[in-house]
Amino acid sequence: TENASGSTSQAAAIMEAVELGSPLLLIDEDTSATNLLIRDSRMRALVMADKEPITPLVDRIGALSADLSVSTVMVMGGSGDYLDIADHVLMLEHYRCLDVTDRARDVVAHPPRERNDADTFPAPMPRILAGNARRADRPKTKAIGTERIQLDKQTIDLVDVEQIVDSGQTEAIAWAVRGIVEKIADGSLSISELLDRVNARIDTDGLAAL
Repeated sequence: TENASGSTSQAAAIMEAVELGSPLLLIDEDTSATNLLIRDSRMRALVMADKEPITPLVDRIGALSADLSVSTVMVMGGSGDYLDIADHVLMLEHYRCLDVTDRARDVVAHPPRERNDADTFPAPMPRILAGNARRADRPKTKAIGTERIQLDKQTIDLVDVEQIVDSGQTEAIAWAVRGIVEKIADGSLSISELLDRVNARIDTDGLAAL
């Protein structure tokens, strides 16, 4: 169902793969539902197991191997909970693959003290457009449904911008970008400042300003 959460969808995909006899699961932490992969000790203390419908994979992955002979290769960078049960731990260091299984065992046996960083967050550097774009000999500003816009020879993919539900929105975006790169950007204004100027024009003159 399209209404299933990420964790439910991934759990269902795992069960389907096991049902069909797959001997191996490949899981990437970056594209996984965190609450399916792990639940740390603090969350376990706050939310009791009988109150949480999701059993994290870390609690079942050992039995998946022992009982059903299904191996799992996981690419991880954020959770060390799987170090307790991993048979082999490989680490990429400067594009070299190293076997750090023994080192992982030592980390599990002697966990480092939790770190507490300073309560600061660096401000992001503003993105500055290079300056006015030279108008193409045959300029093209076109909206392609709700998923793409075309500026001259460049196609911009908007398929993951879920707020767009009508092609009129896509067309407005296309003309806003055209106006920014040709008429407003001068090599000194940040993206935020450029958008503020577009919004001010729309507030004053309406969408016809685009």
